Amino acid sequence: MMGMAANPSICVAVERIPLYKHAMDVWFAKNRKYEREFQQVVVRENNRHGAISHATDYYIVDVEYALSRCRGTNARFDMVAVEWPSTASARKDEGAPTLAVIEMKCMEMTRWMVRQGLVAHLNDVQAFVDGCGDASILCRYGEGVLQKMRA
Repeated sequence: MMGMAANPSICVAVERIPLYKHAMDVWFAKNRKYEREFQQVVVRENNRHGAISHATDYYIVDVEYALSRCRGTNARFDMVAVEWPSTASARKDEGAPTLAVIEMKCMEMTRWMVRQGLVAHLNDVQAFVDGCGDASILCRYGEGVLQKMRA
């Protein structure tokens, strides 16, 4: 696919979104990842389905968040969400939201794989909390996404 590796301008990149999406669709059709499909369903139902999204305590701000600043680990969080209780009093309190890291496992995995995956995930989260990265960066990122969605 010509031009996919270049660093296009913002305008060119926007024009190429259908091309990028098609390339991703082709890749994912050949390399099925059911966990990723379930993540997309969770995000769509949780964030964009009126009856559900207005009552949820979580707003998912990113999927497959990679900890690029985290040395010594390939940490990737399945979903990052802002937890904000859906009660009227909590929604008025701008200090109430907290950050949630969500790990998703699906039926294509054996129990052993789930157990190993969860242990690795917990180790990645612990490494992140222990100073592998600056948690405030992740918090500001989630806050920024939430602010854009509220505007």
